[in-house]
Amino acid sequence: MATVDPRDINLEEIFSLDPLPDDCIDAANRAYRSFDNTFPGWQLYSAIVRGDTCFDRELRAWAILGARALSRARCMGKDGKRYAIVKSTSRGNWIAHAGMDALACMISDNAPCFLERSKAYDVNEETYAKLFRLLVTMMRMGFANYTAELYTQFWEVRYDNRDFRFPESKKRVVL
Repeated sequence: MATVDPRDINLEEIFSLDPLPDDCIDAANRAYRSFDNTFPGWQLYSAIVRGDTCFDRELRAWAILGARALSRARCMGKDGKRYAIVKSTSRGNWIAHAGMDALACMISDNAPCFLERSKAYDVNEETYAKLFRLLVTMMRMGFANYTAELYTQFWEVRYDNRDFRFPESKKRVVL
């Protein structure tokens, strides 16, 4: 049996297998417990890495709620006053649309044309772009943190089971 260095293994490929191996399911369940219940970590990971569309409705709802929360958020200025992160007088559908655009950018890496979106919703282009960029940044950070936790949990599951073989091969990992 050949040996493989664990750094040479692409866990993304293992988590993309269909059907999903039991160790991956266990790792996803363990990683879920490390995050807030409102964060759809597995759904986001599954949509981006596996291409699953079964969680689209949940992800859209999460993106819209995140956009609305961020549009209402305040930050503390140097002078001690509270300022709106996104300055806009209109509270309309453009906020929800910015959230869905940010989610679509996360999944497909296609950013919208801010000028078209801002004209369609009668909002300032910089305001739309700022909300969109903040949302994408927050989603990317959440995705990166979830991915790191998921992969850590995968190795812990493998260690707990004392099984260092991989589903696609009979290779063993030397730790």
